Amino acid sequence: METLCDHVVDDLLLPPLTKPEAGGTEDCVPVRVEFRVTFLHIGVVNTVNGYVNMKVFVHYYWRDPRVKDLKDPNWKKIWYPKPTISNSADKLNVVENPPALVRADDDLLRGEFIAEGEILNPIDLRNFPFDYDDVQLNIDTFQFAQDVNELSMHPMELYASDDTFYSSLGFANWFDPRTVMTEWVMMNLEMMRKELEYDMTVPQIQVQFYILRHASYYITKIVTLLLGASVLSYSAAFMDIFDDYTDRMNFIATMFLATSALLYVVASDLPKVPYLTILDRVTMTTFLFIFMLGIESFTLRIISLIGEMNQDDVSRWDKMIVGMLCGSFTLAILLLVIIPWSVHRKKMARAPRTKQDIILGDGGVIDTVIETVVLNSDQQL
Repeated sequence: METLCDHVVDDLLLPPLTKPEAGGTEDCVPVRVEFRVTFLHIGVVNTVNGYVNMKVFVHYYWRDPRVKDLKDPNWKKIWYPKPTISNSADKLNVVENPPALVRADDDLLRGEFIAEGEILNPIDLRNFPFDYDDVQLNIDTFQFAQDVNELSMHPMELYASDDTFYSSLGFANWFDPRTVMTEWVMMNLEMMRKELEYDMTVPQIQVQFYILRHASYYITKIVTLLLGASVLSYSAAFMDIFDDYTDRMNFIATMFLATSALLYVVASDLPKVPYLTILDRVTMTTFLFIFMLGIESFTLRIISLIGEMNQDDVSRWDKMIVGMLCGSFTLAILLLVIIPWSVHRKKMARAPRTKQDIILGDGGVIDTVIETVVLNSDQQL
């Protein structure tokens, strides 16, 4: 059993620091707190407004021999870790249970709380709909002067037992992210230790999971229809610029209006962001291609009417320019859609087959590397 440092024995408001092992440093050893996070639900992933709706059950364990023999501990006058979710939005409801001994014959204590609501989650949508997201849940404790010299935060390890948990991460029995998160695929789930360096160095537990978007909806409902309208516009090359000029221009105008109507219908499904996504680029490329067909037809018709070029030369240039436009559009779609979609599908093929594989696959506990984040003076912890 570890021995408490002398100055904390009688002061229950101080963290239960322990004496170092023989031959160690003279400084007291910080309190070790281990965490278990269980996901009860993950709801809406709002990529535009930057939040994720979720419900988690957080358990944390630490040792304090000072409260072992207290019959009715007053936790307002006794130190305990008081962890909180630091990257929560305003709409986060937290229900906390008071700490309690895990076993009557031991000094191991358990604290727990359930948090439900929105977690801040900014995301770059430039690759939409082939985008991915790295969702983070940050657990900190912001008590006065509680830095890494007084508190160390860890995934479940030393305190793992039949009375606690054997793993640091888990899902509720009724929750399966593979079926509930219909628009996303969760690839992994991991927990890691971090340290935030400000005026003092503060410990942090970070739980994060990597998700990929199901792009099939946007491919079948939007991209395929856009490409279909563009491919139909290829047939303008087979309309004579002299004999079928009116029909050709009417056809191009119809394709332009049909594409505009499609975008009006699906506008609610598209993210409204101040930069261009991949889907925006595909849309602009489609409009540009159809518009250039109309400009090409109009320009060559004017050239022929003013007598700058005979009909045979105009027809030859017409076929050449339309062919170049069609080839350029095909190349653009290959770069914007076909290749990114192929890469995205390969990533999706590596998705875990069970929810347990999400934790045991590419994820799990990362407790060997501590990342130090240096905050500027104008940033908040």
